[in-house]
Amino acid sequence: PTAGTVNKPVNQITSYSTLMTGKFRYFIKPDTSSYYSFAWIDVSREPVIFEIPEAGKLYAGFARFDSWGDVYKRYDPSSEHKMNKFAVTVRLWNGTLPEGVEEVTAPTSLVLWVHKIRPSSAAGFANYVKAYQQKINLVPLSRYGNAYTQPKKRYDDSLPSKPPLEQGYDL
Repeated sequence: PTAGTVNKPVNQITSYSTLMTGKFRYFIKPDTSSYYSFAWIDVSREPVIFEIPEAGKLYAGFARFDSWGDVYKRYDPSSEHKMNKFAVTVRLWNGTLPEGVEEVTAPTSLVLWVHKIRPSSAAGFANYVKAYQQKINLVPLSRYGNAYTQPKKRYDDSLPSKPPLEQGYDL
């Protein structure tokens, strides 16, 4: 995958069922023995709920970065991965979440979610990883519990698709 292929609309998940290479530049030094899923999350209007399946034979840790690029929440499967439903909210949000959904408050309303998935061995795990990634769900709170289909493309093609660092090279 290349950096330009990460661009999906906000609040939608992009998953790769191929291993990263050293050419991937969306973020610094991806682990080339892992698969990734990404989502830019905007919680300025309402919380967004993630449903993360049990990882089984996979290492499936994930981190959330605030708008400044700082990690504000990390989950390591060896310690906290039992929880599989959580809502990303902002500090001033005041509301009620569905039962069984843990609230995780973000310091900014725009969040980058990075899910790193590493199989215990590379052989034969691509299909297993893809099936796992397809079970990851991201739903706005207002649609949680109802049938929900991700909206089609909602972004402007005229905007730069390169990551900020590569845009700087073009100046």
